[in-house]
Amino acid sequence: MIARACLVAAFVAASVLVCGAASAASDPQPAVLPALPEPMTFYVVKGAPDSCGRGCDSWIEAEGQIVSSTAGRFKVFFDQVQDRNLPIYLASPGGNLGQAIVMGTILHAKSTIARVGRTLVRECGFEAQDSDVCVRLKQSGRELHGDLFTGGATCASACPFVFAGAAVHEVAPDAVLAVHSPKILFKPRAVEMEPSAMVAAEERGVDRADRMVAVYLAKVGIDAGLLEVIKTVRNEDIHVLTREEIDRFGFDRREFVETPWTFENDKLSIMHKVAVRCCAEAGRDILPVAAMACGLF
Repeated sequence: MIARACLVAAFVAASVLVCGAASAASDPQPAVLPALPEPMTFYVVKGAPDSCGRGCDSWIEAEGQIVSSTAGRFKVFFDQVQDRNLPIYLASPGGNLGQAIVMGTILHAKSTIARVGRTLVRECGFEAQDSDVCVRLKQSGRELHGDLFTGGATCASACPFVFAGAAVHEVAPDAVLAVHSPKILFKPRAVEMEPSAMVAAEERGVDRADRMVAVYLAKVGIDAGLLEVIKTVRNEDIHVLTREEIDRFGFDRREFVETPWTFENDKLSIMHKVAVRCCAEAGRDILPVAAMACGLF
């Protein structure tokens, strides 16, 4: 059996490598879910050369909550742009699980690359990205211009099921993929049910959701261990997947991942990047952390 360990390293200035314990470096801090209250919007963005990868300057941004109409709107949009083979960037606090699985199934039928990222739309000018003016621009159907960011971008709750459907999934080391158990919502008439009947109905709903998720994960090639983790996290909580879990469940098994250099124009005026290296060691223990960390480059 092959054991894999992932190490996150932070680079500051030109070549200073910060070395630390694997547990401290690999486990991201709890995420603050993004303020994306609007139903999910899809739009095509053109950025700088190589902004979404080598030879890639255009992408699809999908941001906002997944609601009951999202999958239908996504199919109409995706049918219009699928021949362009654009990567899709997701930024969502989640929403409707069934709709997310339908969206993931749509992606699964095509050779699509999915990533977690947010877009800063230039046409919005000084307006906030979630302002009415900017949201209307994003919903206009126009191809917009923008800049792409992965730092702090979050795909949570139902969103990872959309992400899972893509042929290729890539998670930047500074982006967040987070999960929790589903919440069963009842129709208004159900509030008149006896408490015991409500509990039984909720248990049946959770069981149906688990079976639906299990079938879907098997179809798209994500390890069933993800569902076991989801079951342990209350709906009121959120679990940020560690780099080891992202690797183990099959979301992103690249050996080496890094962010671009970012300039922080603050008092220190520093440049920094984050890099992740996952190592496979067959038949023996993983190498000591210090040796791996300081010998990456």
